[in-house]
Amino acid sequence: MEAWLGLYVLGGLTEEEERKLEAVLATRPDWQTQVEDLTTAVSQLPYATEAIPPSDQMTNQLMARVEKNAQARFGVGEATSFTAVSAPAPHPQRQIKIENELKQEREPAPEAKDETASWWTRLTNFWSHPGTTVFAVAVAVVLMLWAGLVTQQLNQVSEEMANLRNDFTAVQTTNSDLATANAALVTTNQELTSQNSNMLADMATLLNDNSEAQLTIAQLQGELNNSQQAQQEAETQLVSLQAQYDALQLTTADQQQVTDLLFSPQTYNISLPGTAETPDASGRLVLNPNQGEALLLVSGLPPLPEGQVYQVLLIYDTGHNTADTFRVDTTGDSVLLVHSDEPWGNFTAVGISIEPEGGSPQRTGDIIILGELAQS
Repeated sequence: MEAWLGLYVLGGLTEEEERKLEAVLATRPDWQTQVEDLTTAVSQLPYATEAIPPSDQMTNQLMARVEKNAQARFGVGEATSFTAVSAPAPHPQRQIKIENELKQEREPAPEAKDETASWWTRLTNFWSHPGTTVFAVAVAVVLMLWAGLVTQQLNQVSEEMANLRNDFTAVQTTNSDLATANAALVTTNQELTSQNSNMLADMATLLNDNSEAQLTIAQLQGELNNSQQAQQEAETQLVSLQAQYDALQLTTADQQQVTDLLFSPQTYNISLPGTAETPDASGRLVLNPNQGEALLLVSGLPPLPEGQVYQVLLIYDTGHNTADTFRVDTTGDSVLLVHSDEPWGNFTAVGISIEPEGGSPQRTGDIIILGELAQS
């Protein structure tokens, strides 16, 4: 409504629009200041025009009317054609009378009563003077011309006001259409906001379900990995047991010795770790310190090339004896019955070294497995 202020000062608003604007003006001192400034500017519009001099034709018509008016009022001819006339010589007696009158005028006159004319009489005499009348007529003509110009400008202003009112009506119609479109957009935006909220809620639910599904998949994957690992270990054990079974295809006498060893109450087993050369290798020795036979199980040993074998070393405090030789399968495992001429209780440790084919009376290669025979 601030755009209405100019139309309000120029009188271009309807009565209903004026009532609405005046109701708002009562609460807006800043708008009241604008109305005062606009009113002052409108009051100065008549003085903003430039004076236009009258044409020669209009000047001639004006002077003709002045002469005609002077002739009618004062009984003279043309106002601009006065002729000077020489005065006749005065009569001698008339000359004497005039001289006496002049003498009396030079003598101080007695104080007379105040016969000053009233202000109304002087004003009437002023406006009755021919020069004043001519000036008044000229001013009236100028005012008429100025009034014509002001009327023309007012007509232009009225036309501009009408155009502005038409433009304002068009703007109001456009604003109404925009308001309707804006209301529709607000409704659409609210619907989209509601749909977006629902989509966000659904997305949050899907993300939660996805997280739970991923957790379930991870758990199942872990169980599957565990199952696969257990299966691999079972297969490895199966291969190892198969190799052990194949290696245990001993003679009947050896089988009896193994049976006696396993069921003897003095039998125990010791762990044989790998050395720095083969840290992944390991072994286990089942022995009875009172017997000369012991069961050896090894794993993690690399298969040896042709011309080399593994040999068991029976170690005591002052030296060592060499015992049985053996090879490992492709998985690095082997099981054998180790024979000794002395009871196993006489030895302090047992080891395995790499020796030439057929074995050596004394160790020549690196010890790859070594363990003490202390009972665990």
